[in-house]
Amino acid sequence: MLENKIIILPVFPIYADNQKFLDFIKELVFNQYKLIIIDDGNGENENDYFHQMESFAKVITHKNNVGKGASIKEALKYIREHYNKNTVIMTFDWEDGFLISELDTVCKMAFVKMNTLVIGKKENEKKIVKSKILGFRYELIDFLNTVSGSRSSYFMNINLKCKQNQVPIHDLLFTSSHGSNSLDVVEKKIEDYAESTKSFREKVSLISFGMDYFLFLILTLFSNNHFILANLFARLISSLLDFYKKRSHYVSFNEEAKKYFGVIGSLLIGESVLLFLLIQLFHLPLFMAKLFSEIIFVLIYYGVIQYIWKDNSNS
Repeated sequence: MLENKIIILPVFPIYADNQKFLDFIKELVFNQYKLIIIDDGNGENENDYFHQMESFAKVITHKNNVGKGASIKEALKYIREHYNKNTVIMTFDWEDGFLISELDTVCKMAFVKMNTLVIGKKENEKKIVKSKILGFRYELIDFLNTVSGSRSSYFMNINLKCKQNQVPIHDLLFTSSHGSNSLDVVEKKIEDYAESTKSFREKVSLISFGMDYFLFLILTLFSNNHFILANLFARLISSLLDFYKKRSHYVSFNEEAKKYFGVIGSLLIGESVLLFLLIQLFHLPLFMAKLFSEIIFVLIYYGVIQYIWKDNSNS
């Protein structure tokens, strides 16, 4: 039987001294939810604000801002020590406007589905997912505390960690009754751009490719302009570095290594041919030819590498 419905709400300085937030958490308490509120670096000036909550919520105070991921993991440790297994935990951004009925749905689904991460998503009339609730049972606390990341990266890493450990994810979709306005769409485009930029940085290790470029120039100089051989060794070294940096993202190391270096080998052949044509046929300077082929390599690599590291579509 479900005994405890607990909601973790990290509160950052931007939300402090907000009467709407106080009204919201009082509504949660009225609906039998237990609250853990993290004062994440709001400062001494907001002490009175958080003291108001101590009568109906557990308040954890951080002198400095440590991030949403770190705050949630600290709250999970508290739950682990003070509650039993008949407990469902949820966390979300309170300003996303979830209804109590939607919270109840996620809570019930999470309790029924043991060892499963339930993700409730709010979608507006433009079919844009604006917000998410994470819901899970007590049994997943230890697992979620092993997920890396102290800030927003924590939530992206959750999906990856679930995939690696074969933890099921169950999605619930809620449609916003009030639709969206133009600001919603602009905000979503900004979010999508930030997400895609982060995804690009994670999948494509620009440091590795920068190393490849400069290694190529150095090796060419010391190999009497044998640029194909220099390209081969430079790519080998940079690829080993790139694969080593991504090792934590792979489910099966040996299998992923075969796929990864198979892709790199194929792209290296194509790059070598392109490099040869640019230098011998089009007579481009060495540094310019390599820079051009490097850009082409990175762009193709970014598309192909998703065959190896497939993001969960809900990341």
